[in-house]
Amino acid sequence: MTNIQTIARGKGRKLLLAGLSAVALLGAAAGATHAFAMPHGDGWSAERMEHRADHMLKRVDATPDQLTKVHAIIEAAAKDVAPIKASLKGTHEKLRALLAAPKLDTAAIEALRAQRVAAMDQISRRMTTAVEDAANVLTPEQRQKLAAIDTEHGEHHHHHRQ
Repeated sequence: MTNIQTIARGKGRKLLLAGLSAVALLGAAAGATHAFAMPHGDGWSAERMEHRADHMLKRVDATPDQLTKVHAIIEAAAKDVAPIKASLKGTHEKLRALLAAPKLDTAAIEALRAQRVAAMDQISRRMTTAVEDAANVLTPEQRQKLAAIDTEHGEHHHHHRQ
């Protein structure tokens, strides 16, 4: 049994859910699975993340001080992620050109894949730090409320997918 399975089955389940809810708080995406997804459009912009964070923070009665702190965390993360995201631009075109070439260069395709994975890992690490920092701004009660909201949100979406 992995550590995550142990946590999910034990007393740490609420903490795990609260941590996952913090991902939604940052607004990197609409849920934990989207938090580390490919950064399309303005999904990683500070403005978009702040908008999503504001929505979630209002639901847990965050103080103005908490809002200010979370906004600073988001702005710093977005600033750090921006150049990494920029480095990913053009990879689709490069891959398309590699695949359309008369002779397939599998080494170049693999190098492009590895470069992209490394960049996404950097983004993932930075966003995880931001999630932890934002979660530390909130009280345990607020994190638990976020976990409950995220659970309701997930159940609602799961119901509509069936």
